Amino acid sequence: MRNLHPQCPEQCDTHCGNNSINRKINCAGSKLLEFAIETAKKRDVDDIYLHVQTSNEEAISFYKKFGFEIVETIKDYYKRIEPRDCYIVQKLIK
Repeated sequence: MRNLHPQCPEQCDTHCGNNSINRKINCAGSKLLEFAIETAKKRDVDDIYLHVQTSNEEAISFYKKFGFEIVETIKDYYKRIEPRDCYIVQKLIK
């Protein structure tokens, strides 16, 4: 079964190797985030925000593709991982 997705230009079916696993996870994450954004729009939500560890460049890039922006940095947010800081990323819905 062929399942193409705009954030995942290659097929999202079974492949071999780590790259394909990452691609499938990214594809599933894209679909879940799109669903959350569409649900927020239907429910008249003003914005969506979440925390991202400042060193997680892959996640930050992922969210930026969906229109999220870094709006704040919180120092020492995490207690058991390094770096301890996080960004608040936000997407305005309205």
